[in-house]
Amino acid sequence: MGIEYKISCDPAKVHLFDEFLRRSPFFESYEPKYKRYELRFRGVPKTDDFPDASVALEIDGINFCDNLTSKASAAMILRCIIDEALRHSDKITIEER
Repeated sequence: MGIEYKISCDPAKVHLFDEFLRRSPFFESYEPKYKRYELRFRGVPKTDDFPDASVALEIDGINFCDNLTSKASAAMILRCIIDEALRHSDKITIEER
């Protein structure tokens, strides 16, 4: 169980995150059954063999889950996703779920 965040941004731009995530250095795999991107930075110390974070694209934003396996990696991934959201939206909101 991890900590989930909803990053709300311009709904017309959410589709751009598919390519961004797949081209990112932290992309590991995509689980079509759950429509979930599994993310991890290689070489970062971790506590478990789980992905560091998971992302699901929603109609109005991104659902980010920190799987609590590596604080450093999850923080870097979240920062990259926030930066990308700000590139495509004038305003974003982040709320813990």
